[in-house]
Amino acid sequence: MSPPASIRSATGLFSGVVLLTALVVGLSADGALSGNRGGFSPEIYVMNADGSGQANLTRNRAADDAPAWSRDGAKIALSSERDGNWEIYVMQADGTGPTRLTVNRSADDAFPDWSPDGTKIAFHTDRDGNYEIYVMNADGSGQANLTHEARTDDLGPAWSPDGTKIAFASEGDIYVMNADGSGQTRLTHANDFDVSPDWSPDGSKIAFVGGATDTGFIDVMNADGSGRRRLTNAGSDYFPDWSPDGTKIAYHTGRTGNFEIFVMNADGTAQTNLTRTPRSDDYEPAWSPDGTKIAFAGNLDTTAPLLALIARSPQRVLRQKGVIVSVLSNETCTLRALGTISVRGQRSKVRLRPASGRLGAPGRKKTLKLKLSSAGARQLTRLLAQGKRARATFSVRAVDRAGNARTERRTVAVGR
Repeated sequence: MSPPASIRSATGLFSGVVLLTALVVGLSADGALSGNRGGFSPEIYVMNADGSGQANLTRNRAADDAPAWSRDGAKIALSSERDGNWEIYVMQADGTGPTRLTVNRSADDAFPDWSPDGTKIAFHTDRDGNYEIYVMNADGSGQANLTHEARTDDLGPAWSPDGTKIAFASEGDIYVMNADGSGQTRLTHANDFDVSPDWSPDGSKIAFVGGATDTGFIDVMNADGSGRRRLTNAGSDYFPDWSPDGTKIAYHTGRTGNFEIFVMNADGTAQTNLTRTPRSDDYEPAWSPDGTKIAFAGNLDTTAPLLALIARSPQRVLRQKGVIVSVLSNETCTLRALGTISVRGQRSKVRLRPASGRLGAPGRKKTLKLKLSSAGARQLTRLLAQGKRARATFSVRAVDRAGNARTERRTVAVGR
């Protein structure tokens, strides 16, 4: 699963997506993790509200993400890295006429959100050395800092439907302030890491992401911070966005092994996959004002899964009748292991029987056993009894849902 290019860190240094399901390994001293998650360049897509008619709007080699519709549905604001750093752009709803609104070579400006009257755009930026909530006119003029909190990171602004308030995330809690930056009030006080707020169309509720720095769930609360409820339980659910009629919430989730756009009823029922594209990571959904379309960021997954192998050394191959290895990955994938045992002074090797399996949710461990044949066990019993040294060499190949593959190889000492 490729991470959105906008992510900066779990403490909130990101542009579009707030959190990402992490590879939770906790490797022991004999574990190894390798790989590279580069080559990520998302585009802005649009689809019908039922998931049909998916179309690429940007077709830009640089990264584009965090789409936000103007309230008349005529334009889409977005974050783009086409100038070397993240800037705010606006384009027509069909992807034509992209116009750059911010110019900060040494800073990132991202996560735009239109005011209900269409005259202003809120966004977050680190141009002051930390992330602050800024607002500007819809043409990019009049950029002004609203939060003025030098020691914290304030992120992910969301206008209230009446345009009088802006919700945002700060240091793992949801805050709300007046549209001019005054009256900043903390709404959440839980131990969760709360980010990515979005108002219901009637202004009575706020959906947001709650969880830890490596997990995410869609929660909802009343606009005053009371009545918090959890709507999803996959642990990899992010970026909620209410439908204009308030009956549904779109979000993205990693529960399928890659990121997909899901939609559910406002009470959390009927969770449905809209994108169904296992070769792509799709995230950051945004409903059009008329509720007929959803814009989102999408990226073709061409990156092999990360893979970690954990195996004891030495292994008592005769007692356990083979070699045991535990495998972790950041993606759902199929596994196949091959291996042999070589004995010092012997030209022939003892072959291990192949092992295969399926690694489920990211961060979970799958244990594979490469078994000894009866003949191989007898041969090793004789040679190890003579005090000869032996070692097992094995490889594990992981193939993700998109067909990308990675192979890791390990060698461990073996004994009786």
